Amino acid sequence: MTLISALISKKGIAIATDSMLTAVNKDGSHVYLEGEKSKIVPIPKLNACISYWGFAGAQKEIPKDLKNPVWVWQTHSWLRAQSVNPKFSNLEDFTKNLCNNINKEIKNLGLGNQGIGLHIVGIEEVNGYKIPELFLISNFKDPSYRETGDLEYSRHTYHTIAGVDPSPDHRQKEYRQEVNRFLNEVGFIIYNNGDPIMFNPFANAFFKSFNEAQRRGVTKSIDAVEDTVPIVRLPIEIVRSIQRNFYKPDKKLVGGRVHDLSIADNGTMKSTSGDI
Repeated sequence: MTLISALISKKGIAIATDSMLTAVNKDGSHVYLEGEKSKIVPIPKLNACISYWGFAGAQKEIPKDLKNPVWVWQTHSWLRAQSVNPKFSNLEDFTKNLCNNINKEIKNLGLGNQGIGLHIVGIEEVNGYKIPELFLISNFKDPSYRETGDLEYSRHTYHTIAGVDPSPDHRQKEYRQEVNRFLNEVGFIIYNNGDPIMFNPFANAFFKSFNEAQRRGVTKSIDAVEDTVPIVRLPIEIVRSIQRNFYKPDKKLVGGRVHDLSIADNGTMKSTSGDI
């Protein structure tokens, strides 16, 4: 599994993830690998990036050295190949194609239905405005991540601010402009996936404390999107530390190195973890 946090603001997008991997062996069993490699894949051409949780790939067998698995197929390397120079000029067409292709890839492995989720976040231009969007590709049926269904994609920013079901109509300019208005007035939208039951209590406590500090006027100004990166990193670092110190080694779902990436509204990407 893993933890992914995405913060969307009028200044751009900040993403952070841990680096725990869920691999599937040829016999169908699962093994969790606490690695150091990133689970964020930049897409510079589209001013976007991909992060993922759940199925990280297929192995020949359980490796003796869990830090050096032998992969038959790996999610990260496949996503990187799709993102180097995509043929699509807009993020939704790229996401739709990605959803169809990764579904075929996983089925061709012959391991049965594997739970996987992806955030594709990027900056879209609508009537001259640069507006962030988050697409979700997932076959998980609920936040418990115990049941899976068909792999589908959907837009999520308008759905989030309006409290309505995701809809293809939300690509229309009036909905995108509502997202832009919300970000200008409210400030940000935050998403997390992977283990929300563990993540949310720490994230909510952090945001409550941060908002109170802002109310008191003691916080530094947020002048650029990279200034929001610590907001998405810190809750992941806390959960990683708790699981590292208190969980049984074979029960940890969050771990490894924390990675991050920020995307400004002009497409400029920065990373404190070297992910670009």
